[in-house]
Amino acid sequence: MEPPADPGPDREGGSSRRQFIRSLAAISAGLTVAAPLGRATTVTEKSIPKSAPPNTGGVQGLAEINLKVNGNPERLVVDPRVTLLDALRDR
Repeated sequence: MEPPADPGPDREGGSSRRQFIRSLAAISAGLTVAAPLGRATTVTEKSIPKSAPPNTGGVQGLAEINLKVNGNPERLVVDPRVTLLDALRDR
């Protein structure tokens, strides 16, 4: 038994549902690939810092931060990966 033939378009110059689904799948695949490429950043001269960050005078890799806690100024030297909660709780 032969499979049924793909019927032609409903009207002259139109497209069939099968062609519409194919087009939709192609567009979807294209957007899936293009979206991450559009968000990717490229390294340009503008994105490269012109000078090194200022030295805090402390140990390399630590950041000096100034906080106001309950109205009292606090100066901390912490690892940049420390969260605010950990910095407040541990120091």
